[in-house]
Amino acid sequence: MANQLYFSIDTETGGLNPRSAKLLQVGLYAINLDTETNTIVNSFKYEWGIKPSSSPDKIAYPEAMEVNKLDLDTLEQNGLTLEEVSQQIIAAFKEVIKECSNVKKSQMFLLGQNLAFDIRFLTNNLTLEAVEYLEQFRQFELMCFSTAYFVNKGENPSSISLGKMTTELGITNEQAHTAYADAKATCEAMVEIRKRLTKI
Repeated sequence: MANQLYFSIDTETGGLNPRSAKLLQVGLYAINLDTETNTIVNSFKYEWGIKPSSSPDKIAYPEAMEVNKLDLDTLEQNGLTLEEVSQQIIAAFKEVIKECSNVKKSQMFLLGQNLAFDIRFLTNNLTLEAVEYLEQFRQFELMCFSTAYFVNKGENPSSISLGKMTTELGITNEQAHTAYADAKATCEAMVEIRKRLTKI
């Protein structure tokens, strides 16, 4: 059995610019994938809310909050500091790797839909230790991977949002625009596309 480990990560933010907008939520959905059958052997769920006061110099823009529907007061009350989230992200990765000891390091990937966006926010907000830890994993961009499938269907993959992609693939994402739900949907889309590409 050939296995790969995917860490699907997503962020919810207070805007589009990591230098001026707050990082508010990080979601992680990790899977141990049997690549011969494209089936998930086991999966792991994590989500962290971040106290807005952790980045007092940054803003949560109203238009961004309208999309993610996060409540700043609730995050302040129940969330963690950026340092605490940084530590817990590292701990989560190590926990998954320990549980999936059959997977080689070269077969572990950081997965995302528009992953570059999430990486910019993580790099601008997490501790240096956490950033350097994440840098050791090869990046797997869903938008690039999905190109072969959607081009074959006559569609332009660059214009396909995660929402449109999951609808096309028959994946339900009832809590879209929350970090964990989008991370899970991204991972499920990747697995479904793998299955469909093997049939082309």
